[in-house]
Amino acid sequence: MRDQIEQRAQALRREIRHTEDEVRAELRRIADRLEYQKTDRKALASMLIELAARLETGGTVTDLLEGLNTSKD
Repeated sequence: MRDQIEQRAQALRREIRHTEDEVRAELRRIADRLEYQKTDRKALASMLIELAARLETGGTVTDLLEGLNTSKD
């Protein structure tokens, strides 16, 4: 039982690290895009509000990344 809990904890830690890496990579892509495109303050504020709302409501990372990709288009 204890081994199962430890294995699950390790799997969750790996998943969290992977998720953090995905979010960081997407934020880097957004930052790069902002460097090359003139984005008005209202659009930037909207994007950051959407990011905060998704993080606050506990949406999945997949939902978060899809939302960010949709806002790019």
